[in-house]
Amino acid sequence: MLARSNRGLPVCAIAIILSFPVASAALGQSLEARYWHALNSGRDVSALEPVLDALTWDAPDDAAETELRERAREILAGLETTRPREPLPGDIPASEATSGSDWPSMGGDPSHRGVATDPGPSAGIEVWKHPVGWPWRESATVVGDRVLVASPALDSVLLCLDLGTGERHWTAPNPVHGFGRQARAARSQMVDGEMLVTRETFDGWPLDYVMVDPSSGSIVRQMPARPQEQSWQGPEAEPQRLVVSRLDGGHGILVKSVGSGRTWWTFATGYLPDEPLLAEQHVYAAGADGTLWALNVGGDQRVAWAHKLRASWASRPTAAGAALFVAGNDGAVYAFDRASGEALWRTPVADPDPRARQLFSRITATEDRLYVGCADGHVRSLDRHSGELLWEHDCGDWIRGAPFVSGRTVCVATLGGRVIALMDVGRSPEMRWSAQPSRHAIYADLAGTSSCLLVGTADLDLVAHDLHSGKELWRASVIGCTRRGDVKVFADSTPDIMQAPVTVADGRVYVAGRNGFAEAVDAESGALLWRFECGGRVSGALTVADGRVFLGQVGADEAFYALETSTGMPLWSRRRTPVWASPECVDGQLFVGDTDGTLYCLDASTGETRWARRFGAGIYPAPAADEGAVYTGSWDGHYYALNRDDGSILWAFSSPGRPYHVGGRPDSAAPVLTGDTVLVPSLGGRLVALDARRGTVRWEWWPPTDHRICNVTPATDGRLVLISIFGNAYEWPYGVALYGLDGDTGSELWSLPNLGGLTAPVITGSGSFVVGSMGSPFVCGYQLHREAATTPTLQWRFRTSGVMYESLPAISGGLAYFLSNDGWLRALR
Repeated sequence: MLARSNRGLPVCAIAIILSFPVASAALGQSLEARYWHALNSGRDVSALEPVLDALTWDAPDDAAETELRERAREILAGLETTRPREPLPGDIPASEATSGSDWPSMGGDPSHRGVATDPGPSAGIEVWKHPVGWPWRESATVVGDRVLVASPALDSVLLCLDLGTGERHWTAPNPVHGFGRQARAARSQMVDGEMLVTRETFDGWPLDYVMVDPSSGSIVRQMPARPQEQSWQGPEAEPQRLVVSRLDGGHGILVKSVGSGRTWWTFATGYLPDEPLLAEQHVYAAGADGTLWALNVGGDQRVAWAHKLRASWASRPTAAGAALFVAGNDGAVYAFDRASGEALWRTPVADPDPRARQLFSRITATEDRLYVGCADGHVRSLDRHSGELLWEHDCGDWIRGAPFVSGRTVCVATLGGRVIALMDVGRSPEMRWSAQPSRHAIYADLAGTSSCLLVGTADLDLVAHDLHSGKELWRASVIGCTRRGDVKVFADSTPDIMQAPVTVADGRVYVAGRNGFAEAVDAESGALLWRFECGGRVSGALTVADGRVFLGQVGADEAFYALETSTGMPLWSRRRTPVWASPECVDGQLFVGDTDGTLYCLDASTGETRWARRFGAGIYPAPAADEGAVYTGSWDGHYYALNRDDGSILWAFSSPGRPYHVGGRPDSAAPVLTGDTVLVPSLGGRLVALDARRGTVRWEWWPPTDHRICNVTPATDGRLVLISIFGNAYEWPYGVALYGLDGDTGSELWSLPNLGGLTAPVITGSGSFVVGSMGSPFVCGYQLHREAATTPTLQWRFRTSGVMYESLPAISGGLAYFLSNDGWLRALR
């Protein structure tokens, strides 16, 4: 049983500029923040393991927990006086090879063995890095001489900064602790003099609202973001303040009373790509099916009017005066009368792009003009009253955040991290300045004043620029961190885990994450080649076969896609339930498992279903395949082998009587095929080797330490099996270790601490292996020996500024490609 967690003081969520070793200034932070900073900066935190083990599993009473936490603080105080471990370059000359064999699916091929024919890196030297980041879309709110911005930190939900300096005035604490801290602040808005902060669940949907006093940062109240009333309880008679949000995975609208937390009404809309807009007496919402809804706030008749578009709507509507402005994925901007729904005008301004789920940014309106950014890289100005296109300017990359306008100064930001300020002088704009506040994307709407522009970046910074010159005035992190030059080290766990394994094919590296985008980058340079926006979280690898890229998602419209490898253009899509696991493609058969528990065999060229097999619960492991069978696991507690031709079950293996957390149901670790054996890790603590034809047990391995979880895909070259374990994945990622097992018997040969955890090693063609860790920010190369029982030798060690979770490295040529939780995709040689 997991212990409840009584948390310490709120973490300072502004960037703390510290040198290493960390001085006593860090000691005022909470235990969790100090732990994460020590971990992410490269300190060896293994001395904390017994304390963290007790905090996680022993469920002490309050007095015992207080004592354990104090002991952990004492150990951390000692660690903070030491220097972090440094990178260790290899002493073998680095290979200059940058191209090699493809690594087109999770683990390199349909067996998932994690074995490459290419030599991989020999020196651990960075060749390039490409920003991935987090889908941070929070826009700052300016109140007088202060800036209010949501914080996705463990211990804070809202920051108050000085507008002139960026210094912190106060931090509003995150009121839910323990595993509930996975609910983090995502956005904030001013509602009748109070700041309403929306906290989201791990899967990105609203959990609750936290009301904060904007003058002091104190929590005024909380209320759930879902209906809580019983069927017989009616709404309030006359709610004074209302808040609106998406409901049921984005397929409906919820309106709640801020004062009481009671539901005012709900309405089913179909999927909404963006948040609804509450404007006076109406709620406006733009649906993915092309329906624009205008809903009455009061009265018995909910629908005021609706307009149907053949394409989907592209962004949240903008209300200004008596008009409603909204852009569609047909490439046009529309104006409607807000009260009647009468169409006022329509102006085509851009060509549709099937790679963009949201073709336009939200529209910014002034007294006489509209400004909108587009996925074709242009910002456009239209006459507000007639819809006439006045001018356009090429900003060089997709624009997602709404432009900020002050007077005739128009500011836009791109997904390439650039900010551009233009002067609107009539029929053409003049460039005022441009700046590069981040290499990471800018998704958030821009904000500011007549003298200051505020930019929220996907690496969780809020950056202030002088509106007239573009000079950077200050920079504040919205999550606790320290900085070493341009390296940002989080004193916090990041808002999400970078999960999707990396794949490589035809000189391209394919990567995806929580941000709703799939990307292809050049394998030699790291330059972006294309991006595709699916909108949901991609946790599985992008699988490449026969000129196609296959990907599934959790969230958004939950469509499954096949894309063209050279351009990212969609070839076909199929609406499925959420897909968590990596797909696999063999001989034109595409195997896809969904979280409802169905394994599909699709035609890879058309997406048509050849067969489908339903199981008792969700499928989270990536399917593996050989010449006759496909292997997967279900949360119904079984691993399965199915006939590839018709989906009939060849065998099923389970662990009767074992609960989920001690070796019961399969989770996201994939089965691995080696010879006539299939290796199946089971969430809990064991690795089982099964006869691939009969499903009978050949051997099983349990970690030698209690309370250790084995939920990662192993790697094997046949003679040796590499498997890692951990004690806690999210609160304190301790107890991480990598084990080498005899491939024939499963007997333990050696172990290495602080390697692996929820990320797997990969074995190279030069007899080494590359492995990251959720227990340290290092990616390491180890040399295996002729005698399998000999402990491997460290070749090199590269330090990132964040740990690795379920992302796996990929090997191609003399390089290793990997995604870590500091928000970067890297290539090492």
